[in-house]
Amino acid sequence: MTRTPDHVGILINRATVEAMVEIDCEACGYIQVFLARVGKDVIPVDLSTVLKCLKLAEEEGALPPLPLEWWITVTTRHANFEEVFYGKVRSSCRCTS
Repeated sequence: MTRTPDHVGILINRATVEAMVEIDCEACGYIQVFLARVGKDVIPVDLSTVLKCLKLAEEEGALPPLPLEWWITVTTRHANFEEVFYGKVRSSCRCTS
């Protein structure tokens, strides 16, 4: 696990999740996005990113391992399995190009 010397600054500026919205994209389907506030800024964090964070925490030993079946079910429904497990980013959505 990587430790940063400025842990106090990180804790002070930690994001607060305020809401989850579901976006209906013609190209991607339904995408769940969390809205996180950091100071005056609101940052969108998609569910795929949250799952990647969870996987990293699992790999670093911060969380106990989740069953492979759980990961398959969740990534099939909400994300791309290869993106979460292997860092392969799927092609960008046509609506953001």
